Amino acid sequence: MRSLSVSLVSVYLGRISLVSAIVAALAAFLYGVFLLMTIMHATVQQGAQANIQILTTQVSTLETQYLHETEAITPTTATQLGFVVPADVSTVYASQNAPTLSLRVAE
Repeated sequence: MRSLSVSLVSVYLGRISLVSAIVAALAAFLYGVFLLMTIMHATVQQGAQANIQILTTQVSTLETQYLHETEAITPTTATQLGFVVPADVSTVYASQNAPTLSLRVAE
């Protein structure tokens, strides 16, 4: 019986060793792939952060230009652009003593 178990171990030992080697090689390959993916992700993220910083600067510049341009709008400029003065303007007041919000129009 002992010789039978020794012969079975010797028969399967080669197969077990081969499967173990394949599993170890696959694990090492996947480790390398995941390590490279991590490095690539970090590199792409740094590039994205740089692009975000550049775009933020550009948006700030455009906002500043917009504010300077809107300060230059005068009633004359608005009229030239096609804006018109409203004919009937009524002021709306909110009463502070009312228990709920109510609006009254000044006449």
